[in-house]
Amino acid sequence: MTNTLIIIIAIILVVGGVFAYTRMFRSGRARITVHPVVAEPIAAAEADFPPKPKWKPTVPVDIPRTVETFANYTDRKRTFAVFKNGTCVLLPEGWKDAEKEAKEILDKVYHYHADFNSQAMDGGNFMISYSQPAYSVVFKDEVAAHREYIDQNHLNGVVRAEVLLNAKGEANKFDERGKIGLFGRARMFLDAQSPTVVQVWNPQ
Repeated sequence: MTNTLIIIIAIILVVGGVFAYTRMFRSGRARITVHPVVAEPIAAAEADFPPKPKWKPTVPVDIPRTVETFANYTDRKRTFAVFKNGTCVLLPEGWKDAEKEAKEILDKVYHYHADFNSQAMDGGNFMISYSQPAYSVVFKDEVAAHREYIDQNHLNGVVRAEVLLNAKGEANKFDERGKIGLFGRARMFLDAQSPTVVQVWNPQ
């Protein structure tokens, strides 16, 4: 094999690798997507597993309003558990132990890449969904009252070794929807780390 042929093959492999890499990072849907960015020392990774954000939101959660709103979002037809920081977990059909099963579902979110989708709802509220049937509700007036707090802290909602791509493929550049999603997800992380079910709602 000649040196020229070897060089041509090497160029093809490099170009192909760059193309595949670019496609991977640009093929995401509108949802916010998580990608690891660097290999970290094993000891550091193990000390922070699952990865957790620095942000621990201090904005009070209106549990009764959250329950009523999420019940409406499910057409008042599904049983769900609500945790102390407002995370709502839909229970499967035929559930037997609501608290136990809700905690198991939330734990699966916690131990998985915590992708999230921040969706604007009727009335201007936002619902953040995760890899399992768990959701956070952020109210329109809540955002308005704490906009500066959310703006100042949202990047602390990104966890170690994580890049979040927005709909335009931009890394860690968040519009309002993305910032609100990080706010809701930070609350979900609080519930996942210290899961306390405060209410189970059943259809009447």
